[in-house]
Amino acid sequence: MKTPPRKPPAGTPNSGASVPGPPPSGRWRSAWRDVLAPLLVTRGVLLVVGWLAQYLPRNPAYPAGVSVARGWGYTPVRLLDIWARWDSGWYMGIVRDGYELQGRIVATQSNFAFFPLFPYLVKGATWLLPASARTDVASLAIGVVLSNLFLALGLLLVHRLVAATQASERLARRTVLYMLLFPASFFFGCFLTEATFLALSVTALWAAYRRIWWAAGAAGGLLALARPNGVLVLAPLLAAYLASRDWQPRRVRTDVLWLLLTPAGLVSYMVALLPITGDLLAPIRIQAAWGKISSLPWETLFEPRYPFPVTTVVERWLVIGLLVVAVRSFWLLRDKSQCVYAAVMLLPPLFSGVLNSQARYAAPLFPLFVALAVLGERPRTDWTIRILFGSGLVVAFVAWCQFYWVG
Repeated sequence: MKTPPRKPPAGTPNSGASVPGPPPSGRWRSAWRDVLAPLLVTRGVLLVVGWLAQYLPRNPAYPAGVSVARGWGYTPVRLLDIWARWDSGWYMGIVRDGYELQGRIVATQSNFAFFPLFPYLVKGATWLLPASARTDVASLAIGVVLSNLFLALGLLLVHRLVAATQASERLARRTVLYMLLFPASFFFGCFLTEATFLALSVTALWAAYRRIWWAAGAAGGLLALARPNGVLVLAPLLAAYLASRDWQPRRVRTDVLWLLLTPAGLVSYMVALLPITGDLLAPIRIQAAWGKISSLPWETLFEPRYPFPVTTVVERWLVIGLLVVAVRSFWLLRDKSQCVYAAVMLLPPLFSGVLNSQARYAAPLFPLFVALAVLGERPRTDWTIRILFGSGLVVAFVAWCQFYWVG
């Protein structure tokens, strides 16, 4: 009689690596049904919403003909241009001109506050075009395509990782759906770094789950080149490594050194900027030019710098809600390294004094949506989340398309 495979102990981050999964044909069917189809449907709906939004009032502070320096008006093709607003302008400037020092580091905003991975991928792809085709419009199109490819890759990996660690295809499907309906999920398709961050972070955690430490460290290093907080993924990677060694220091091996590739990514960027800035810590110190200086969490939440009349209130309560979910995740998720990942990405911004963009930064934190998916096992909770997220997504994207600040 054939002995059935032994089930791994719950809570072991990489224990699922030995659990047989569905056959390849089944994986392809579930990938299409659970990830690619919802992705195409929600992106299609956003295109329709973005087209119809032009018939609604636009932000009067940014009338037609405004300078494109801040990231809009690159092309009259509306269905392309709606994916570039606000911080997109900084990334486009890097693609076009590289990094520049505009003034005193802590007091003057300069583009090296925006990390190089995404803009230089766009720049490299743009240089493959004929010289006459290397325009801002071409770069914008390339960046939007790259973002959507990274989004598809990230969601596919989220689906497989959640299905393995939570032992539930149903939870994996719901997690992906919640991520696509989240009010800030439209940022995944923008000329910004959210989709890149999602793909690299889940790649790092997937590799750690499978105990492929060199791949986890390499993905972490690329993540550290994508955004300032990317280096923090080192914490969940270390947690996953120690869990794989049963938290016994004597069982640590030299393969842990692969995880040093993560901070190496940040250090390499800091060193590369030295000829421009003359300051090794310039990429960190420049954050002060955006008002991000040491503050207590309750000051950030209730007395933030640079508040906006509506969005600040919405982000305050959204962040508070996500913090509650992050705490709950330690009870709801089996892989605790995922919980650590969500916590280390969600908490540090609360010490910056600036609440703006926190919803956007939370969008790639997939463990939060895994926890919500567990809570969504109750039909009433599930439909409440779907309705609130979906309606919030439409409203936020309309505002974004019409040049209002939404993150």
